[in-house]
Amino acid sequence: LCVIAPFSFVAIKYLRYILAVFPAFAILAACVLDDWIPLRRKIQSFAVLYALGAVFVIYAALFPMTLLRATDMRQLAPVANAHTSPQERLLLYSSGAQDWGVRNQLLWYGNRYTDLSTDLADVRSRLESGRNTVVVIDKEAAGRLQAALAEGKTERITVLAQSENFTCLKYSAPPV
Repeated sequence: LCVIAPFSFVAIKYLRYILAVFPAFAILAACVLDDWIPLRRKIQSFAVLYALGAVFVIYAALFPMTLLRATDMRQLAPVANAHTSPQERLLLYSSGAQDWGVRNQLLWYGNRYTDLSTDLADVRSRLESGRNTVVVIDKEAAGRLQAALAEGKTERITVLAQSENFTCLKYSAPPV
């Protein structure tokens, strides 16, 4: 209880935070079960659990349940890399939220530092000022940004790539 209570009050609960206490809980549960279950039942229970474990291992080997992670950034990061110089920072906009997970994924797969913006007007001003030329932006906001930048101007916005949830755009200012 002293271990579980503090974790009950935090807002974000990850399994990895309490993963280290599972062996201790297993030992405590085994001690209690060892006292309660008679010897004859222990042997039967072991045989049944061993068979269930073997079935689970065979099922897991035949039908792996792989979960692909960071599919958006795996797709967009190489494209953003190809269209920026190594010292240029990418601009990231994720529905106006500070989504550090997406930012870290973009850094990991793209090998480019990223400026995370929470204001679409800031994204627009950074592109127009030339501070950033490539932006990774969620699809809904990409449509709004493209419409705002295309209002009677000669700048070019090129869609470099799209994933399920994000779009990679390149902004080219008009020649001077």
